[in-house]
Amino acid sequence: MSRLRTLTVEHLDCPRNYDIIFCRISANPSTAICVRSRSPQLVVPYSHQTADLEKLSVWHEPSRMTVVKLVGATSAICTTSEAPASRDNNLLTHVDLSRIQGVWVECDSGQGSLLPLLRRMTALTTLAVYTDKGAAVLERLTIVGDLDPPLCPNLSTLHLLVNEEGIHNGAHIHEFAVTRFRQGCPLLTVIVETMLTVDEEGILTSLESYVGEVRFKSVKRLSTMTLPAICSEKRHDFWDAAWT
Repeated sequence: MSRLRTLTVEHLDCPRNYDIIFCRISANPSTAICVRSRSPQLVVPYSHQTADLEKLSVWHEPSRMTVVKLVGATSAICTTSEAPASRDNNLLTHVDLSRIQGVWVECDSGQGSLLPLLRRMTALTTLAVYTDKGAAVLERLTIVGDLDPPLCPNLSTLHLLVNEEGIHNGAHIHEFAVTRFRQGCPLLTVIVETMLTVDEEGILTSLESYVGEVRFKSVKRLSTMTLPAICSEKRHDFWDAAWT
């Protein structure tokens, strides 16, 4: 098993079956593992729970499956669940979220279940929100009690999808940037990604007093987090569909 480079496990009906399999597999942490589960919880293989996992992405497939990617410099997990509201269960108990430095979010429901995860991400520096309901994600980052410290105090870079139906003309970026500034955790960089025409001058004017740098990117495809080499090596081309 020390030579294993990729492992895919699909569609076991009973969550306990995954535990039985993974507690008996001593895969190298640099093995890329893809788990497509019908269980109500995400599956995090035992072999990777102490790996160098530093980035997390959450999104929904058209089938309403929740897909989570966890990657590090050499480690990679892609795991799915049929129950979006339960996606945080195994992440909270089986992953050291205090090491997560980057999060990519593309989901139009279940944002409330992100809050327990964000509370643990004390090292988070980069957040990318690609959803028409992105304001709901940002709002959860500013919900703290009067005596509580801000969530994700090291957050410095924000990637945000701005379009005419969602975060129109950057109004919610302004509100979020002002709140973080007043909490003593100002954003250093805001990267506005759009597939449409937006009011760049208006957004820039509203943010320039609160953010160090504002950049605009007109894109056909949104930015994605960097994956370890194992996910893109030629002999593992089948990963492309699973990791993008």
